Amino acid sequence: MAATTAGIMDIIEFEDEMTALQETARRHQEEADGRAAALFGQDAITGDGTPAETSLRTPSNSLFPLFLGDLQTPNSRDTFEPFHPDVNGCPGSLLLLGHAASEATVGTTSNISLINLATQPLTPCTKRHYKEYAEFCCEEADIPKSKHAHIVEAAQRPLQELMIKVLVAVNAPMSEEEGLSALQTFIVSDDTLEEFIKAPVDIIMLDPKLSGFKLGFTSRLLHHIRVNPGQYHIPHRLIPFLTTKVFATAISRSIIASRAEIKRKLKELFHKKANIYALVKKLVGNLKSQVTVTEDHWYRWAWVHNAYIRFENLNLHQKTFWNWVDNDLSLRRQSVKNMPEPARSKALKGMFKQAFDKHLNAYPPSKRLTASTQRETLWQTNAAHSISAMEEYDLHDIPNDVDEEDEE
Repeated sequence: MAATTAGIMDIIEFEDEMTALQETARRHQEEADGRAAALFGQDAITGDGTPAETSLRTPSNSLFPLFLGDLQTPNSRDTFEPFHPDVNGCPGSLLLLGHAASEATVGTTSNISLINLATQPLTPCTKRHYKEYAEFCCEEADIPKSKHAHIVEAAQRPLQELMIKVLVAVNAPMSEEEGLSALQTFIVSDDTLEEFIKAPVDIIMLDPKLSGFKLGFTSRLLHHIRVNPGQYHIPHRLIPFLTTKVFATAISRSIIASRAEIKRKLKELFHKKANIYALVKKLVGNLKSQVTVTEDHWYRWAWVHNAYIRFENLNLHQKTFWNWVDNDLSLRRQSVKNMPEPARSKALKGMFKQAFDKHLNAYPPSKRLTASTQRETLWQTNAAHSISAMEEYDLHDIPNDVDEEDEE
């Protein structure tokens, strides 16, 4: 009985605390509405007292997080536990539940309103919350580690000061000299180029559906980046400078380096007489967490490796290897172009399957492997969409501002 009474008292005490917190949130919201009206005009506030679309209110995954309102269902993008006062009265740390939130967890708190951090005074406590949320958003958005500190620091500034800085930064014009300098900084940043340019390019090149490795590839990829800069995490202010020779040269060099690395591995494993499984594993390399290997990978790269062996036996000029491979690929595709789908795809797959069987006979593994049953990664899905879009480009309609010659 005593335990039951204590439990009831705890519930009453918790409800009193939450009522007080909600009242504080309501008061700060009214103050924020007044500041928004003064800053953006009365139109920034709707009739029911909530900010209009033009006000400071932004999506939960944006730079300015809002935590006021009922918790969403387990399928919502972001759900948060309520704030619980610490012993010193400071709100506790924010916990993101996201998709993994259980129905039990959400069900017990679905009627509890949350505090809107955007309306809280800047105290050590609220700054800590901003810091945690900024770090989480950086991770979610795959922002390079080198930029985390700047964003986390900015997120702890007063809201109106930060808003003004963002508006100025977004709208301030850049001179050509400033733009090229910023572009050069973006290009030479190791983590930026590696994560957002080189990794997608490598995954595209590994994709069995790619119709060619060199002829027109750089021009098509450059055009795809320029049309879809957000997919490659290009900063908004640098978009006008993506048509420059500086950017085209950087992308071209990255592609040439990727092809050279693939060719080096083909040569190395040819001399080692490696089987197809070892070959594909070597080609995937550090991308193993981003690439799910399928039997189509084995078929395609068995064909490419067989082509490399024929190329070496013919003693052809090394710089012509990828042109030679692309021409062979083109002839094979031309031979089935009049077939309707799915017969066309089946015929192409059969050609690569024959190359796979031939490779197995020439370099037999200790045992046959079974392809993974896991779904392709998001990286591979994005690569497939990119390839599909690039295949539609007419080379006569897009700029050809790069030199596609490979080094030996």
